[in-house]
Amino acid sequence: MSHLVLIGAGATHLHFLSTLAAHPLAGVRVTWIATPEPRFLGRMLARFVAGNVALGECTQEMAELLKGTGVTWLQSGVLGLDVDAHGLTLDDGSTLPFEHLSIDVEPVPDRISLDQQMPGVREHALFVRPLAIFSTLWPQVVELAQQRPLSVAVVADDDTGFELACAVAHRLPRSRITWVTAASEMARQPPPRVRRLMQGALQRLGITVLDARAVAFTADAVQLSNGAQLLSDVPIVMVGNQAPNWLTRSALARNASGSLKVDACQRSVSHGHVWLAWELGDCGEGQLPSRGADALRVAVQMAANLRAAMTGTKPRPIAPASRSLQFLDSGGHRAIGYWGPWAFEGDWVGWLKRRTERGDVRQFCG
Repeated sequence: MSHLVLIGAGATHLHFLSTLAAHPLAGVRVTWIATPEPRFLGRMLARFVAGNVALGECTQEMAELLKGTGVTWLQSGVLGLDVDAHGLTLDDGSTLPFEHLSIDVEPVPDRISLDQQMPGVREHALFVRPLAIFSTLWPQVVELAQQRPLSVAVVADDDTGFELACAVAHRLPRSRITWVTAASEMARQPPPRVRRLMQGALQRLGITVLDARAVAFTADAVQLSNGAQLLSDVPIVMVGNQAPNWLTRSALARNASGSLKVDACQRSVSHGHVWLAWELGDCGEGQLPSRGADALRVAVQMAANLRAAMTGTKPRPIAPASRSLQFLDSGGHRAIGYWGPWAFEGDWVGWLKRRTERGDVRQFCG
C-alpha cells in the first residue's frame, strides 16, 4: 500500500481532505500532520481585523474534514525532512517514513533572522503570522484602543499591507494609522487605476503612507530606513514570511534566489515524490495567484494533481485563469474590484466580494 503524507493545513490539503470521504483512494494510506488548533482562514484576515466577522467565522475545525476518510491525523510538528531517505522527524523525536509527500504549510517569519535585520522586532512588534496567534492578540489591541487613541504602524508590503492598514484604520477610528511600505512594492502590484482607488481609500481613512522600510524597533518607536523615527504604540509586522527551517534545510532544489524550485505541476524539480504548495515554491513565469478566487482554484487543481499522482494518472500543469475578477478590502464593508481595464470601489463591491467568496468556498469545500 502506498503511503502519502500531508504536512500542513493549507488550502490545497483542506480541499484534498474534503474529497476523500466521497472519493476514497484505493490502495493509498494517507497520514496528515497538523496541529490540533482550528485553522484561521487567511482570506478572512482583513474582515476579522476590521471587526466585520467574529473569530469563530474565520476558523475551520480540522476534525470535521476527516470524518469517513480513514486518514490518520498526527497532531504534531516537524523537526526534520530527509527527502533522499523518504523520512520525517517529528517534534517528539519519532520518525515517519513516506513514499509521497505534500507540503502545504503557512509561511511564517523567521523571527531570529528578522531581529538581526531589524533589532527589537521580536520584543516590540506584533506579528501577523502565525494567523492563529495573531487572532488571539488583536482583540487586546482593540480593547487598549478603546481606552485611549493609539499610534499604530503597519509594516507590510504589497496589497495585503493595504488591506491590513485599511482594516486597522476602520476598527480603530480614534487612532493614528501609518502604513510603512516601499513605494516600489506598492507600484509593482495592481494596475494604475486600482492604485488610484487605493490611494483614495487611504485618504478617506486618514492613513499616512511612508515610503521607507523599518530597520529597528523600540518600545515606543519604529526606526526607518530614511533616518526618521516613527512613534508607535503598536507596530504590526507582516514581512519576512518564509518556509519553516526544517524545509529550508532540506535537500530540495532551489533557484538562484533561494526559493524552493518546482515544475509546472508543483513538484520539486529535484525530488519528484515531493509536492510543494505554491506559496512556498518558485512560481516562475506562471505567476500563480496569491489571493482570492484564483488562489482557491489553484488549490483545487493542486489537490487534483495529488490525486492523479496517487492513482497513476499524469498530473497537469497548474493553469490559473488569465483574467478574473479580483478584490481588495478597503476598510469596513467596502472593497475595490478590478477586472482587466475596469476598476471600481464601494460598499456594493464589498457585497459582491463576500458573495463571490461564499460561492467559491462552497465549491472549494464540496
